[in-house]
Amino acid sequence: EESYGYLVGEFVRDKDAALSAVQFAEIAAYTEANGSSIWNMLMELYEAHGCFQEELVSITLKGLEGVQQIKNMMNTLRNTPPLSLGGVKVSEVSDYQINRNVNLETELERTIDLPKSDVLQFILSDGSKISVRPSGTEPKIKFYFSLRQEFASREDYDFTASLLNARIHRIKEELLQRAQ
Repeated sequence: EESYGYLVGEFVRDKDAALSAVQFAEIAAYTEANGSSIWNMLMELYEAHGCFQEELVSITLKGLEGVQQIKNMMNTLRNTPPLSLGGVKVSEVSDYQINRNVNLETELERTIDLPKSDVLQFILSDGSKISVRPSGTEPKIKFYFSLRQEFASREDYDFTASLLNARIHRIKEELLQRAQ
C-alpha cells in the first residue's frame, strides 16, 4: 500500500500497531539475550547498508482551487519528471497510474503488476525513494521520503541524520517548485 507501514506476515490483514509492538519486543529480547541492544543492531545495519531516514510530508490545499493545484502538481511531475533530486540522479520513475516503470539510464520500461493508483515514485541512484500521491480522503498531496546516505560509523550518526533531514527539506522544496 502506498501509505506505507509494516505488516508482519499475512495473518493480520492491516498494519496493526499492536502486532508491530510484539515484533519489536521480540527483537529487543533477542538482542538482549545475545549481549547487544536494538541500538547496536540498528547501527550494524546502517554500517552494512547505509543510513535511512523516512518522513511523510503532507501539504494541504483547500477548496476547488486546491484540488486543481494537486492535479496540476501530479500532472507536471508525471509529464516532466525530475532528472535529479537533492543533487542525486533519478535513476527510475514508477507511475502506478499507468503501471509503468522506466529506467532513465537504460530507457528500459517494465510493467508494474499492481492495481492502478495515482502514485509516482522516484528512485534515486543512491537507493533513496520519493513517492508522491494525492490523499484519497483529504485535500492534500503527500510526499513519502525514504532517503539513504552512506554511513561510516556510529560516531557519525548525528551528522548523517542531519544530512538526511536537510536533503528531505531540499527535495521537498525542489518538488514543490517543479510542480507549480
